Amino acid sequence: MPFRLPPEQWFPAGVASLAARVVVRPDGTRLRVVETQGGDGPPLLFVHGWGCSAFTWRHILPRVVAAGRRGVAIDLPGHGLSDKPEAESAYTIGEMARAVRDLIEVEGWDEVALVGHSMGGGISRDVALAVPSRIVALALLAPAGFGRIRRLATGRALSPDWTVPLLTPLAVPRWAVRRSMQRTYGARGGFTEAEVDEYWSPTQFPGFLRASRHLLHHFAWDPPPASAFAALRDTPILMLLGGMDRVVVSRDVARYAEQVPHAEVVWLPEAGHALHEDSPADTWRHLDALLRAADATLRTR
Repeated sequence: MPFRLPPEQWFPAGVASLAARVVVRPDGTRLRVVETQGGDGPPLLFVHGWGCSAFTWRHILPRVVAAGRRGVAIDLPGHGLSDKPEAESAYTIGEMARAVRDLIEVEGWDEVALVGHSMGGGISRDVALAVPSRIVALALLAPAGFGRIRRLATGRALSPDWTVPLLTPLAVPRWAVRRSMQRTYGARGGFTEAEVDEYWSPTQFPGFLRASRHLLHHFAWDPPPASAFAALRDTPILMLLGGMDRVVVSRDVARYAEQVPHAEVVWLPEAGHALHEDSPADTWRHLDALLRAADATLRTR
């Protein structure tokens, strides 16, 4: 597509410590993952949010490498360079969580630490509740699915069924992507024009735009009863919230977390919704502490 990066130039191109590959699910659909080269212990599986890809973890994965751990970041169905099913039913939270569980099964991971951002937080939550015995740690960063989402109703109103045929690459100008990125950052946030190009590039695929629209309408954004987390009572849980989040209503998440006795809530006051991008050092510091707690728990088993 003119002016958009070709896939061979997408992240992690040029990053020696990272590589991309394709994983085939039991149903034959393909998922692209970006992973570190080497590393010890249970893998950290990173699950991105709505409209994003493995690229969103570009500041965190090198820290995983430096810590000597293994990290794997998925492109969810409909995103990045993973397959993009046409059916609306493919974009429920149940189906998105199933894709992540399929990855865990195909890779044969008996133990995994889950890190989910925004929509990926809701997905990671449901994966953890479905296979609690495999989850050694759960980190939810500015998670959706625990309370109100700002402008969700507006997004749905602006994308009725009849707009689906209009979702061509021309529907998303570059300036709109840049403005959206600005909205997700906090006081420390900043990004390069090359990063805008990375976020804009997936819009060259109509399937990506359809998937984004279907998720707005068919993803369940409401939380389960807090009692469901009893299945994870021995699993360290972190909820990391941005004080300047303009997407997720963080107070709702914090109130929900109060009902989960073993969940730790940490605020980054100057961070926005994309806190792992605008405050990567602080984000990794808390993730590293969570993983060390998980290590200690595993040693006692």
